[in-house]
Amino acid sequence: MGILVGNDSLMQIEFLQEYKLLLSKYYDNINVNKKYKTKLKGSLAANLTKKYIEKVIVSNNLPFAVSDNNVYIEGHAVECDLLIVKQDSKPIFNMPPIYHAKDIQAIIECKATGIFIDQKNPKNPFFNELNMLKQLNDDGSSIKFGYVSLAEQITARSQRLIDEANTYINEFVNDDDKDFGVFCFAKTYPEDDYPIYEENPYSFQDYIKHLCSTKI
Repeated sequence: MGILVGNDSLMQIEFLQEYKLLLSKYYDNINVNKKYKTKLKGSLAANLTKKYIEKVIVSNNLPFAVSDNNVYIEGHAVECDLLIVKQDSKPIFNMPPIYHAKDIQAIIECKATGIFIDQKNPKNPFFNELNMLKQLNDDGSSIKFGYVSLAEQITARSQRLIDEANTYINEFVNDDDKDFGVFCFAKTYPEDDYPIYEENPYSFQDYIKHLCSTKI
């Protein structure tokens, strides 16, 4: 399936169509423990996100690449869904993949079913990743953080959850990156057939270009 990088609405539609096809082929009809199905769904979403980030990188001749799903940064035990890394960088260890901090441009958190924030006891859903980010940047790195949400959980709460995600991310990023932390493809799932989320203040292409904008 082709990806129209220049037209973000079509890009969102194609992303969601491809995701639904993956679910129908590899997820919907398997009978296993819900915990493992959730992991599979997350992996499908993360790897599809990787594909679309790579398309933006290639289309704009950006000097970066995207890691595999579930990787680590040297000196830290926090698992990362994806990393945007220097174009020719390789993991310093492969099982699991571990990267030097100096090779990393951005940490990408991906969620297939959005975030949950308990309003009675709110906690930062990205605390471990963002705390690691702060440590890395305090030590001299200039790493960005991005959250790609395939779909939030309840239509009426989508905007609030995305606003809250941005608020939590803003606590840990530089001024230039504030309110640029989240991109969401669909506003809910799956009963409403993944309707496009139309409130992103930037295109997916511009979002990825922003995450790739700091020299490393």
